[in-house]
Amino acid sequence: MAEALVRDHRWPIPTDRGKTSAMARTLPVVIWVVAMAVMIIAVDIVFFRHHFWPRLAANIGIVLLVGAFYFRFRADL
Repeated sequence: MAEALVRDHRWPIPTDRGKTSAMARTLPVVIWVVAMAVMIIAVDIVFFRHHFWPRLAANIGIVLLVGAFYFRFRADL
């Protein structure tokens, strides 16, 4: 009986085609944020360990650069 109803299209058949899960949308954002944090920490340790203002400027520049790349190359998350 149920197979006949489905075959006759009287029941709406739920499909997930074209939809992405919340995990699939969140994972690229997490990867971008982790990559940005690693880059900031590495630049701080290697180049600007004892220089506050250049360190702050470099951190702001890195955040702006990573944000620009994210918004340029994201795939409609």
